[in-house]
Amino acid sequence: MAQNDNQQQKNRAFKKEDAYETLGIINTWIGNMDTKVSFALALTGVLIGVIFEKGMPSAFERITEVSQLAELSGVKIIAAILVALLYLSSFISILCFMLSIIARVKNLNNAPSIFFFGSIGNMTLENYKSAINDMDEKEMIDDLEEQIHTNSKICSLKAKWYNKGIKFLLATVILWFVCMIFQLI
Repeated sequence: MAQNDNQQQKNRAFKKEDAYETLGIINTWIGNMDTKVSFALALTGVLIGVIFEKGMPSAFERITEVSQLAELSGVKIIAAILVALLYLSSFISILCFMLSIIARVKNLNNAPSIFFFGSIGNMTLENYKSAINDMDEKEMIDDLEEQIHTNSKICSLKAKWYNKGIKFLLATVILWFVCMIFQLI
């Protein structure tokens, strides 16, 4: 029986070393996403600093100067809308980047894992040691496979929010150039 189990382990296509390597690759992807988001957040912060450095935009000042909406020309309304869109897109880009960089501490599969820091942190040291020592290789590979899946979902979620944030950052940059050219801010 033990020999049969050993033969099955040898024939198993996905070995423990493969699982560790795959988990390491995915963790690297997660780190790369966090690095990208950090740079994008820094760029967004600088851009927002430039946008807000002069106080109230001239497009909004023009609107506050009139007593009735009918006195506003279409150009002034469009200018105010462009500035409002600039503010909105910059806010949404920061929101998306923040949603991307938030640490995920909940195991999405709701199963305790000896490889997930959220699960490990919820265990006592004795329980963690017991869980590790009582595991056979098949259980360890199963746990690694689950962690690979969980980390892949985390990475996908980070990428989703990062990509949305980049699109809104691009819109912010374009709107900023338009507003600067026409001196709306």
